[in-house]
Amino acid sequence: MTLKFFFGGERKDGTAALRIRFKAGEVHDRKITIEGLAIQKKLWDKNLNRVLPSHPGYHDINDKISKYEAKMRDVSEKFRVGNISFNTACRMMKSSSQMTSLKEFISQLDQIDDKSRQSKSNYLASVNS
Repeated sequence: MTLKFFFGGERKDGTAALRIRFKAGEVHDRKITIEGLAIQKKLWDKNLNRVLPSHPGYHDINDKISKYEAKMRDVSEKFRVGNISFNTACRMMKSSSQMTSLKEFISQLDQIDDKSRQSKSNYLASVNS
């Protein structure tokens, strides 16, 4: 699984939404937008995946990016070892909460739609068998 930052379309004010691209093989390819991050592309360091100190609110933005990077590493590793599916990895990245374990994520599925609850039931059945 590859997880990379990229920018959405540029807005009138010159900022763009920071997005994450998920890719696993040739079949799986999905993109999500990181809510609440509007970044001036000219003040982005693509080698470090950080905004420059001259960007307004750079410290808070870089902190949020660091948290997403940690989440990306965690989700990628869980996918690599086969603990989660591609779709579950995407849902984990979309979630705004900070989860330290797969069990915490699974427990949050109770608050989501019926299809996700069925996925939870299937997962728990396979783990407990």
